[in-house]
Amino acid sequence: MASAAKSLVVLPRAEWAARAAAHRTRVADLLGGRPGDVAKTCAADPFLNFVFTYYKGDLGKPARLERLTAPAHVALEAGGDAEDGKLLWRRPDAAGGVRRFDPLGVSAPRLAALARGREVLSATSTKPPVWSCYGLHEWAMVYGGGGEPPPRHQALPLRLPQHRVDAVVDSNELRCTHFDAFRFYADGAKLCGNQIFNPTSMCA
Repeated sequence: MASAAKSLVVLPRAEWAARAAAHRTRVADLLGGRPGDVAKTCAADPFLNFVFTYYKGDLGKPARLERLTAPAHVALEAGGDAEDGKLLWRRPDAAGGVRRFDPLGVSAPRLAALARGREVLSATSTKPPVWSCYGLHEWAMVYGGGGEPPPRHQALPLRLPQHRVDAVVDSNELRCTHFDAFRFYADGAKLCGNQIFNPTSMCA
């Protein structure tokens, strides 16, 4: 514990607050506005819509994207609680006039999520790798076969005509191990070629 305390870096509040402000400005410049506002109006933008839907579970509230996160070994000089909460992703515990994020003090729901992730990684590490997926999870997201409604962002031109995209998906078994992408598959792509793609089987 003594050695850990000696290696702790303490940033003065003026310094970390300036970094937090610069981070907020950079995020707003990249997104074209404050995250909370952009998330409400970005349905037609494929990139921004991807950020705020695909990563929604990680972000939680969009506003968190513009808040500073300090590494576990960095302590922040304590300031006003209310103001700190607006600048930081998490409000670290205060002790001795500094605030430090304790990675061992995360919430029970977060620990449960980390445990599930560890279980998935452990289970998949024993599975034989599949090198012939050919990135078809991207194709499955824009699949338009089966008479279903057009896929998302159809206003954007594809590099191939829709019927060619559908033919590629129809003629191949979907073997992609991109577990998180499955929730964005077009409904018909989940049953293409009578091959039901079941990502949960990878973790059995």
